[in-house]
Amino acid sequence: MAGTVSTDLAFFVGATGGSSSADSLTDWTGTGLAVDTVQFVQGTGSIYSYSAAASTTRYWNFACVSTNIQGKAIYFWFALGKVGWLNTKANGGVTFKVTDANGNWALWNVAGSDTLPHNGFICHCIHTSVPPDSQSATPPDLTRITSFEIRANGSFPGKAYLWVDAVRYGTYVQIKGGTSSTPATFEDIYVAESDVANRWGILDKVNGIYFVQGKILIGSTTSGEATYFKDTNQVVVFKYAIVPAGFYEIKI
Repeated sequence: MAGTVSTDLAFFVGATGGSSSADSLTDWTGTGLAVDTVQFVQGTGSIYSYSAAASTTRYWNFACVSTNIQGKAIYFWFALGKVGWLNTKANGGVTFKVTDANGNWALWNVAGSDTLPHNGFICHCIHTSVPPDSQSATPPDLTRITSFEIRANGSFPGKAYLWVDAVRYGTYVQIKGGTSSTPATFEDIYVAESDVANRWGILDKVNGIYFVQGKILIGSTTSGEATYFKDTNQVVVFKYAIVPAGFYEIKI
């Protein structure tokens, strides 16, 4: 049997019952937001931002129940019509901001016109232990986050669309099981990742090369549950992301 794949990634739970899966607008506010059931990565839809007039900023804000993201990574999918609309990363092309119950906040510059390789959906990763690019005078309590905001800054023409999908927090993907005749492999993780119900954004494959932005755990913590993992002649690349030194690992 092939390996069994799981993850600790979880959606934020909305303050009034919504979800950061971006399949509905409940608990989301922002610039001209609507659910898009055609252009999306995960689940049944994404949330696009639309403005008939030209603009210099677009944002998606999600109000959530108090959530502990200390020591966690944030994963979110983002796309837009043209990379060149954005400011550079250093000038806040795409930013991610968290706010705690007292209104204290931290913000990371995530991407920009000088870093994005294409217009389509890309999963971005920010580990909360990495110092933010800006924050309030009192740093936020990362164990009590009550909202997050994704913001795009630049020069957006009228009728331009931008999208956000599937915002989660966590750290790893795990694989267990397998036998000597059908061992667990990296491909098992990729197949699970490719399921539209999942699309965690931790492991992708391009031209036969696996690209990773998270921890990979191999094996089970359940006593007596065996794992047989075997893979050969594979290239695994850990992506550049906003993560601390030593975060990336393949742990057995």
